[in-house]
Amino acid sequence: MGKISVKILDVLGKEIKLFSAEKISQSFQTSISLAQLSKETHYLQIQVANQTRLHKFVKL
Repeated sequence: MGKISVKILDVLGKEIKLFSAEKISQSFQTSISLAQLSKETHYLQIQVANQTRLHKFVKL
């Protein structure tokens, strides 16, 4: 199905954490620990094939 890349970025766009995997079916699920992240705004960037999505989240 294709490679999946998940990045956690800080507010300046600096990569904090990277996770990569191969997608072998239509759905994909995983858990990523956010314990080491500081309590502030971050971005989650998900890339599958040639599509990229960016989601903003705040760790409280």
